[in-house]
Amino acid sequence: MRRLGTDPVRMAEKIRVPRDERSTGFHAWPGEEIAQYRARHPLGTSARLATELMLWTGRQRVNAIRLGPDDVLNGRVAGAQSKRGKGLRLGLGPRIHQEALAMTPLPGPVDSY
Repeated sequence: MRRLGTDPVRMAEKIRVPRDERSTGFHAWPGEEIAQYRARHPLGTSARLATELMLWTGRQRVNAIRLGPDDVLNGRVAGAQSKRGKGLRLGLGPRIHQEALAMTPLPGPVDSY
C-alpha cells in the first residue's frame, strides 16, 4: 500500500455549522414507538429479534449484530464490546426477550438456547 506524504484532511476547508443547526444526538424511542414497532414486526421476525436484543441487552447495533445462539448460555448473553473488547455477561431479560429468541428461526442446525 502506498502512503501519502501529507494528510489531505488537514488541507480541507473547515465547515462551520451554526449552533442552532447542530445535531443534538439520536432520537430515543418512547414506549409508544416501541409498541408501534413491535406491532409491525411480530415475534419470529429477524427485525423483532434484533430490536429485542438491543433493547434488553443495551448493546449497540455494531455489537448486537454479532450475537448468535452460541452467545446464550445458562440464561445469560455473553459477548465482547467492539470498542474495548471487554467481555460482557448479561441476563436474558424479561419474557418478551426470551420469546423473541425462541420464536425466531435460525439458519443452520442449532441444538437449543
